[in-house]
Amino acid sequence: MRHKCKNCGSTQIRADRQLRGRLVCAKCGSFKIGYENRLLQQGSNIIKPFRSNNINPIDYQYIIISFTLAAIWIASDLLALIDKNYWMSWSGMMTNQPHRFLTSALVHMDVMHLIMNLGGIIIARAIFMQIGMRCNYLFILLTALLIPLSSALQWVWEIMIVSNPDSATLGFSGVVYGIDAFLLLATIKGKDKFLAIPINLKQNFQAKQTMITLTVLGQVWNIIGGVSVVAHQAGLIAGLFLFLL
Repeated sequence: MRHKCKNCGSTQIRADRQLRGRLVCAKCGSFKIGYENRLLQQGSNIIKPFRSNNINPIDYQYIIISFTLAAIWIASDLLALIDKNYWMSWSGMMTNQPHRFLTSALVHMDVMHLIMNLGGIIIARAIFMQIGMRCNYLFILLTALLIPLSSALQWVWEIMIVSNPDSATLGFSGVVYGIDAFLLLATIKGKDKFLAIPINLKQNFQAKQTMITLTVLGQVWNIIGGVSVVAHQAGLIAGLFLFLL
């Protein structure tokens, strides 16, 4: 009978020497290890659970967001069905055209900009799985909240603090930074519920080290990358705020 992770179902279990041989899941980092159940049929035939596809239900939320961003890029950059100038964040036009608070995160400068943000979604998915996330829609919920909240924080800075009506930004990066902040605190403190929804996020030393490294690299990129520092920091602050709810 093989060991099996109770969180993600993986049978890739290893003994962690730093924890005196304690069993840990090599896939998600969970310490909740049990045994794989096997039911025998006539002789040695093993009954295995049948699934119509190999997609974990938790993964649909990442697929939906990624597909939406890719479809909008195709519509804007390849088919010219969307005018990015009408969707992007433009500080001086936000109150007259409030739809920009919602649409600016959905359009991208070019395909490389899109790919980088899709990479951020893939990394976020890996960390969420590593710390035991079980909610099928947490990523979609966080995205839906981070888009208007980070846009609003950016607008407050540009208009009410530095009086810059000509600031223009676009892209999903602010949301990625917000997810980064949420995950950083989750790996450090853990979080059982978000807005009364069970999410089962557990402290994880390895994930914490990864998130600290990614957060530092993100701040370095803000300095040398020629990107919108305000949009990224607004997303980071929004993510920290949402974690504390």
